[in-house]
Amino acid sequence: MCLSLCVNYIDDQMGRAGGGGSGGGTCSTNKINTTYSDWKNILRTNNLLGTYADWHQNTPFNDLYPKKRRYIFFGCRRKAPAGCFPLALAKILTNFREPQRFSCNGTTVDWNALDNIYSSQGKTAAAILLKGIAEWCGSMYFYQGTFTFPSKASSFLKDMGFNNVKRFNYDYNGVTSMIDNGCPVIIYAIPGIKVWNSHAWIIDGYKIKARQEITKYYRNGVLMSTSTKPDTCRMVHCDFGWSGRCNGYYVDGVFKLNSNDNDYDYPWMDREKTKYNHHIRIITYTKPI
Repeated sequence: MCLSLCVNYIDDQMGRAGGGGSGGGTCSTNKINTTYSDWKNILRTNNLLGTYADWHQNTPFNDLYPKKRRYIFFGCRRKAPAGCFPLALAKILTNFREPQRFSCNGTTVDWNALDNIYSSQGKTAAAILLKGIAEWCGSMYFYQGTFTFPSKASSFLKDMGFNNVKRFNYDYNGVTSMIDNGCPVIIYAIPGIKVWNSHAWIIDGYKIKARQEITKYYRNGVLMSTSTKPDTCRMVHCDFGWSGRCNGYYVDGVFKLNSNDNDYDYPWMDREKTKYNHHIRIITYTKPI
């Protein structure tokens, strides 16, 4: 930012005006110029669920879901999407391989097979896991999405053996404490008042980056002084469950998908304009012993 200030001085006794000190003046131009150094990471954790960054809500994850019509009585039919909450829960269960035995309709999930969802065993395991979670949570299937109440999601974690399961408002310290303990965080929020567009996703890492703010003060084009102060930014790593799209680091508490302040994992991917800025809540827990 540059600020120019012109001040006229009239001082007869000091003789600055000239011509007998009866008038006139001088113009002094002051400027302030602020620049920034490049950002540098001063702390960065590993992303706990990076293995599952390409998971999404379509096949094979929704292979066992019912088909739903676009409209109630007419329109094309397709399998309901897997749902954001079931997918987030699935990642956490797979990460911990908990519970040791999870079944749906008599078929047990092969946790190891989920490390490769493109294999036939991985596809089967993914379909069984997501269907089992959705049924357990009483999720509601629709053409556009699968809805799960947050209370059902937290109850599901308790039923699966996770301890101290709690839901509360987003808190950076709460998130980083979870990550430091090796526990990914489930977060959910609403974009404005569009409740029907609410979304749940995962925070599985964080970082702090810093840069220098350099301010130079000029008078009449001459550098008079320079000051430097640190500028830091706290960010959390988000996995939205869309095959990596929009995944990356977001400024603490600001979940705007197309913000220039984000550090994306895959910057070439398309992004939405959505900003999740209302009712931002997180689900925390301690992992099973």
